[in-house]
Amino acid sequence: MLVTHDQEEALAFSDRVAVMRGGQIEQIGTPEAVYSQPHTEFVATFLGRSNLLSGIASSGSPQTQLGRLLLNAQVEGPVTVSVRPEHFAFTEDPQACPVTILSREFKGHDVTYVVQLAQGQKLLVHHAGDEVWHEGHQTFVRVTQPVSTVP
Repeated sequence: MLVTHDQEEALAFSDRVAVMRGGQIEQIGTPEAVYSQPHTEFVATFLGRSNLLSGIASSGSPQTQLGRLLLNAQVEGPVTVSVRPEHFAFTEDPQACPVTILSREFKGHDVTYVVQLAQGQKLLVHHAGDEVWHEGHQTFVRVTQPVSTVP
């Protein structure tokens, strides 16, 4: 058993991860499952970064400020979805969600952008460092993978 506060270490060395808050277990599972399918908002934001968006799911697909997304589970009604920053792609497709670049943090291998949706919500987007956009640039984003719901 390894007890750590280092999330990357926990994900890298563990076969199973237990995420705790206030002495209570929030979620137990494989590192991949806990990261990609967080059961709570706390787990979604504790293990890496996550963008949380509200939506209404019908036919297993929520309508959000990003448009209609694919879910990794069947749900109906009001939902909060977790979208990891690395699950976005910039695109020039005007059918995707328009965003404005607010800031960027260049890390060599990738860039973390803070973008703003037309409705005002800010999102984190990780992008390979091969193209760099500056503050004020307007472009579009799309979600590249099914998203998780969190209660």
